[in-house]
Amino acid sequence: VFFQKIKNLIKVLSNSSFFFSNPKKKDIVIFDNESLDLILPICKDYKYFVLKNRYYQIDKLYISFEIIFYIVTNFFKSNLSTIYFAALIKQVDPKLVITVIDNSGYFSNVAKILKNRYRFIAIQGAARYDIKQLSKKYFIPEFFCFGEYEKDLYKEHGSKVEKFKLCGSLKQSYYLKSKIDNYKKNAKYDIALLSEACPGWSRDFPLFEETVGKIAFYTLKLAEKHNLKVIFVGKRKKGTDLYKREVLFYKKYINKNFHINPRVKENFTSYTNTENSKIIIGMVSTLLRENLGAGKKILS
Repeated sequence: VFFQKIKNLIKVLSNSSFFFSNPKKKDIVIFDNESLDLILPICKDYKYFVLKNRYYQIDKLYISFEIIFYIVTNFFKSNLSTIYFAALIKQVDPKLVITVIDNSGYFSNVAKILKNRYRFIAIQGAARYDIKQLSKKYFIPEFFCFGEYEKDLYKEHGSKVEKFKLCGSLKQSYYLKSKIDNYKKNAKYDIALLSEACPGWSRDFPLFEETVGKIAFYTLKLAEKHNLKVIFVGKRKKGTDLYKREVLFYKKYINKNFHINPRVKENFTSYTNTENSKIIIGMVSTLLRENLGAGKKILS
């Protein structure tokens, strides 16, 4: 672990431009630039600073007397990365720190240090089944989550959330508020089968991959037997390496021709295809939770 951290640090230093100044003051800090397209629409009317916190994405390092002084005087409060991120936020001096990576350990650790000075909000970006692993170490000052289930789940595992705001899925709300109207009263498909390709997951969760594979195999077998119309709802864009990996994953479990309908992000294809289906079948996909909330029939 130690040598991996050294490697990561070297990568950050070699990939970054150095700025011997403080970042400019902004209204909002967007914590983590993953899923940036999801959070930008609600921040676009404000001045915002995007804080990249993943070592392979960091490309700017700020060095100033104030930042160094903060790191030195708070050195023992947490690890170096967390203290540096806290120092940056202090210099940006925002009214709000917000993220859609609600299971980010860095966000949790920084919030513990700065919670009395700034408002921290995490918006739930996906169904959370990893909360048991985060358990009591995890902290969110304000959590805008899907619903009552999360409130019970986080309390059950001892995670500290100061305020729960039950508001559903942000991603789904964009679809519902869009002008796209592909819904048909008579469903176009009998079944929407959700792609949940997960190569390597069985190492940490025994039989996870095999279970996902069997769900697809038996769903397609059932559809063939009863002449049901199925759409295999993919997670990835066509032509990408991730889409190829998605197809290769299912080839291990499905011994006949199949087609995974690729994701077209701009057109909300996943929501359109599930909305136009009588029943949605999957294992742990966020789409199951979202469709259940929208009054659709699901099988998990």
